[in-house]
Amino acid sequence: MANDCLPYAQALVDSIAAHSPCAETVFYMTWGRENGDQQNCAAWPPVCTYEGMQAQLRMSYLQMAADNGAECAPLGMAWKRVRDQYPAINLYSGDGSHPSVAGSYLAACTMYSTFFRQPTVGATYTASLDAATVAMLQQVASAVVLDSLDTWNIGVYDPVALPQHTDLGSGQIAFSQASVNATQ
Repeated sequence: MANDCLPYAQALVDSIAAHSPCAETVFYMTWGRENGDQQNCAAWPPVCTYEGMQAQLRMSYLQMAADNGAECAPLGMAWKRVRDQYPAINLYSGDGSHPSVAGSYLAACTMYSTFFRQPTVGATYTASLDAATVAMLQQVASAVVLDSLDTWNIGVYDPVALPQHTDLGSGQIAFSQASVNATQ
């Protein structure tokens, strides 16, 4: 992870900042494969199971976010909660890696709650899923994101305006700023 991914995460963040200094970087925490990463299992046993792979992904994405002053959209953790609490909902497509319609819907709800810091509960778009599944996915996505904003660094790097002024007398005022996390 440290050699394969982290330097590229930094390069990505640097490129974003160079091209759009006011942009906020959000890392998309992926989910573990349905049965773990069998291709890399022999070389790295922690990823042999879904649970182990998801734990590694969580740790790695949180490290990338912290190291790069970025937020983390916790799709993998929303995925885990659905797997744990609603095992009848199939989040995977046939390959055991990519998302089904339900998995894509969960991802969209999680991204919405991450970007807008608002729940998706009650959203009317259903992606042709049944109402009960939609309600469960909306609730999980909203709860995972909004119950743990600090864990995902959501809002941690928001700019805070701190304007200051000094009365110079004779109707003159000098303004300065001591804003936090401002980029320009």
